[in-house]
Amino acid sequence: MIPHRDRISHRDTIARLRLVTTIAVALLVWVLAPRAEAGTTQVSLESTVDNMLVEDAGGGLSNGAGNRMFAGQTLQVSGTAIRRALVQFDVAGTIPAGATIVSAELQLTVVRSRGVGDLDVALHRTLADWGEGTSIGFRGQAIGATATTDDATWTLGRFPGQAWSTPGGDFEPVASATANVPTSGSASWSSTALRDDVQAMLDAPATDFGWVVIADEGVAAPNVRGFGTHEQSSANARPVLVIEYNEATPVPVTTPLASALLILALCGVGTLVLRRTAR
Repeated sequence: MIPHRDRISHRDTIARLRLVTTIAVALLVWVLAPRAEAGTTQVSLESTVDNMLVEDAGGGLSNGAGNRMFAGQTLQVSGTAIRRALVQFDVAGTIPAGATIVSAELQLTVVRSRGVGDLDVALHRTLADWGEGTSIGFRGQAIGATATTDDATWTLGRFPGQAWSTPGGDFEPVASATANVPTSGSASWSSTALRDDVQAMLDAPATDFGWVVIADEGVAAPNVRGFGTHEQSSANARPVLVIEYNEATPVPVTTPLASALLILALCGVGTLVLRRTAR
């Protein structure tokens, strides 16, 4: 028979052993639990669709397959005519769902221009679907050409029958970003509103229709900027959207402190076991 005092000591040792084991297991679970590791990823997206709206009441002109898209005012035989560019990127197809957009910057390259001095050009988030067909404009492409299937025109988001609510395109009236664009070289747009646009495009891909690029249309014509499209042979002249984001997916993180605590706890368990065995 085990003496009463020894039975108490035995029960006390077992209780301590269980307590330390519980602590060790809890620490192990905490150490191995997935936690989000801070870090920002940057990606550069080329446009997947771009086009140009040619002011024309009949809605029969476009430049879907052209390697330029113009924004501003041109001079034509019948007077001035507005041009607006359209550009879209596959945000949700590249950025992981649930990610947080940290910043966004749209970069365009001026490949042709008319006018003197810089020109204010704004980005407005597009609110309706649009497309590009196979049309290629005449006279440097600024004049446009007969629209083909799926081309965006002044009155249609998609030729021949999907109309804009308003001629000239459906877009947010308040610009997401504005830049002063020179007659040559590159231009870029960035702002918190532009970042929020990209976040919305990621969270609700069905509403991602890109942006309409609108120059200051109050400036005397001709004053227009021609930007490279994704059809440009040189990648450096194509539209690019640079995005920085934090991914939401957690990754395992083990800190030195957590590892040390776990080792101490396990050592405690081992010590108790050895002491009990020695008796």
